[in-house]
Amino acid sequence: MNNPANVPLVLIGMMGSGKTTCGRILAQLLGRQFIDLDEQVERCSQMTISRLLTTRGETGLREFETLALRQALKHRHSVIASGGGVILRCQNRRLLTDSGFVIFLRTSVTELARRLATEQKVRPLLDGSRAVVDQLVLLANQRNALYLAVSDLIVSTDTRSTAATAAVIQQKLEECVV
Repeated sequence: MNNPANVPLVLIGMMGSGKTTCGRILAQLLGRQFIDLDEQVERCSQMTISRLLTTRGETGLREFETLALRQALKHRHSVIASGGGVILRCQNRRLLTDSGFVIFLRTSVTELARRLATEQKVRPLLDGSRAVVDQLVLLANQRNALYLAVSDLIVSTDTRSTAATAAVIQQKLEECVV
């Protein structure tokens, strides 16, 4: 396990788990730079995530994601909100465990579906071909073991606001460093 004081903090988890919002709050609490990996992918590819998926497929998205992750991890005093699928590539999992302190925002499928139902944001991997809950179950089944495998810290978000989640993470990080 990396010392969280000396490496980037990387938030992982399913879409809707609160990585971006919690990450912004956490970065502010800790006085660190905030990096949204999806924004970095869009900047690097010069396309939106939706457009990238349409033109290059998920493989193309994951290639840009690896490039963006490698660059983001160079910023040692940062909080990085990853994309939900960053852990799908073995190369990314290795980068995460070698270069960051990884925090898994664990959220139940029921809670994810509730949050996503109220969002205005487009989620390209939720294609509308099945019920959102069914799609989330498939994604969670595919990803949860991978999230757990790379995590240094696991924080449940089901009953917490993003601000409360950030505060819990801050407290746990202080306990790790002491």
